[in-house]
Amino acid sequence: YANGRWYKEDGLGYEALTEVLVSRLLPKTSVRRFVEYQYEALQREDRVVHGCVSKDFMEPGDDKVVSVERLFQAYEGQSAAKAVLAYEEPIDKIRYVVRTVERATGLMDFGRYMREILTVDALFFNEDRHFHNIAVIRRKDGCYRECPVFDNGAALFSDVRGDYPLNMTEEECRNKIRAKPFSRDFDQQLDACELLFPAFPFR
Repeated sequence: YANGRWYKEDGLGYEALTEVLVSRLLPKTSVRRFVEYQYEALQREDRVVHGCVSKDFMEPGDDKVVSVERLFQAYEGQSAAKAVLAYEEPIDKIRYVVRTVERATGLMDFGRYMREILTVDALFFNEDRHFHNIAVIRRKDGCYRECPVFDNGAALFSDVRGDYPLNMTEEECRNKIRAKPFSRDFDQQLDACELLFPAFPFR
């Protein structure tokens, strides 16, 4: 982080290009708030690396970004990833997390926000939606607001140095990929959200 901008270096493949592509496509949807990324060559000590940059999305009056993981540790006394293991079905896990976040923050529509995030992940095959990159923003007055959708770099099979080498076919990649954080299946997560929060008009 420097001068009001966040920088991210490619580590496993083409994460930066994925961040940029997803942020260019999201304006075509009804997602209301998301981080915009730009592709950029970054100076890393004595070498130039591929990466992306985004503006700081904090606004005047904001205090800090608080992940769902940190909320659970503060209000439930345990990790969110561990807490959801008490429930077997994705729909129960999602309901529990949404209710806990709403109780802790006073937000009234976190379910719609959760469905928005999981829809984006299903569209772009983002396998890395853990509880550290689902977040809210705490303001200095103690109120909370939703965090823009961010960190989509693991989407579109971008990990070509590990899980999805370039010699794998698209079908092989689709068969291998696994969702997070409520189910290993993208459709199961999204179906559960549609049952719980049917009013969200994603298009």
